[in-house]
Amino acid sequence: MLTKIPSNVIVESGTDVTLECSSDTGGVSWLFDGQPITRNNPCESSDPRFVVSRATPGECHITALGRNAIHGPYVCTDGSNTAEALVIVIGNLILGL
Repeated sequence: MLTKIPSNVIVESGTDVTLECSSDTGGVSWLFDGQPITRNNPCESSDPRFVVSRATPGECHITALGRNAIHGPYVCTDGSNTAEALVIVIGNLILGL
């Protein structure tokens, strides 16, 4: 069962975002926009746009690096349960006059 699930986030362009997920049944893995971005057991990033951290074996927290396109849906799963969060990136648009 997932014991910590990610939350929706609105962030300014260029800012890193950390999403947390943990399970009491084992390894956690992540998908970004339907594509795998981590390997579990142990939690490791399989995509250079993301850095992972974990304090216990059932945790897998990801940090999406803001210098990349990080907006969109994120899904964490422990194989039997899933949770989804949406990252929305806002930015400053300077219009030439």
